Parts: sequence; structure tokens; C-alpha cells
Amino acid sequence: MAEHTRRSVLLGAAGVAAGTGLAGRAGARAASGPAPGAGHRFPYLEGAFKPVAEELTAFGLPVTGRVPRELNGRYLRTGPNALGLEDPRAHHWMLGEGMVHGVRLREGKAEWYRNRWVRSSQVARKLGEPHPGPVPPDDFPCNTHVIGHRGRVLALQESGPLPYELDEELGTVGTYDFRGTLEGAFTAHTKFDARAGELHAISYYPAWDHVRHLVVDPAGRASRARHGSPSPTPR
Repeated sequence: MAEHTRRSVLLGAAGVAAGTGLAGRAGARAASGPAPGAGHRFPYLEGAFKPVAEELTAFGLPVTGRVPRELNGRYLRTGPNALGLEDPRAHHWMLGEGMVHGVRLREGKAEWYRNRWVRSSQVARKLGEPHPGPVPPDDFPCNTHVIGHRGRVLALQESGPLPYELDEELGTVGTYDFRGTLEGAFTAHTKFDARAGELHAISYYPAWDHVRHLVVDPAGRASRARHGSPSPTPR
């Protein structure tokens, strides 16, 4: 599933826009271009989009106001955070490697803050680390959403890549395929049916001619799937 992913489409479009001739295949890179700041503006690498350059861990965070003592758990968020760009002109902000940020709240205190890149094979290689487990065909450091499901923390992505499981301190455990039952694309925007204990996903893939409704049952297996054709585009 590596030929027509969303990343290949965005990479191709970014390359055309930049005039670099970047090939539209997942993982392709353009030749090195001018460094940022040399008379060029890169809107998706500046301001609120500026990548966080390092992973941090901080304990005993100062609190302004009061954290309710009954509010216990972790607050997590994620987003694209580019790591080691070869050509800023060919960058699309959706392609940044996923970085998860978290704050641990307990009994009125903010115990820690952490930020960690999702260790896909690409990220592990850039950081000089071993990849945690087998590399799937359409590997990507999921950057769109992060959820808790049945005691697991899952970083999610649209249109192809498997979710990545994280541990309680945001370290990457490895890809997660719902106990070997997930085949094909998942989604970043799941819905949980608390009454039935089921996780629902509407997924797509650039090479498919359909969308898919997938149901993960209470045992944590992708147990039901229904395909449907997308609505026709109005002329």
C-alpha cells in the first residue's frame, strides 16, 4: 500500500509548487535547497507552525489558579512536527512527523509534562534509534489524533498507516493492528459507542473506490466492516 497514499499526493503537490521536481511517492525527497531565512518565507515552519526542536520532560509544573483534585489523568494532544527537513520548499505541514504532548494531573497537581515524537521507522532512523518492531508497508509517524482505547494510548492517522501505540510516558511501543485483525486503512477520527463498547471508524485510502465502516468490538478486534461508495461529485 505504498504507491498512492495521502503522503504521496501531498509530496507530489508540494514538489510541483516548489519547482523542485519532487517525485510523488511516499518517502521521496527533493534535493537540498536553500536554508530557511535566505530570503524565503516558509509559513508552515514559522509562528504557531514552527516545529518543536527537542523532546523535553519536566516535573512538578507550576499551576496558575487551581486544578480540581478529582481531575486525575493525562491530557494528551498531537500534531505534525517536522524533524530534519531536507528541503523546506517541498514541505507540507500535514507531512510533519507526529509529536505527542502530555500533562499528567493528579490530586490537584500537574506532575509532569512530556513531548515525544512517534517512533515510526523514519523517525527512529533520523534519531539514530532502533525501530520498535516490524515495519509495516505504509509506515508513518501518525500525527493527527491520539486516543485512549481499552487501556492503550493510540496515535492515529488517516488513509493508510497503522496506529502507533504509546506507553504511559509517551514512549512508542510499536504499531497496533487490533490484535492482528486490522487490514488496510484506519482513521484518525474514531467514535466510541460507550453503551455497546464498540469503536467505530470510517476510513478511506487513495487507491480505493469506496469508504469503509469498521467496527472494533469490546474484545479489541476489528470484527465488522461494510464498504460503501462515496457520493458522486456534483457536476
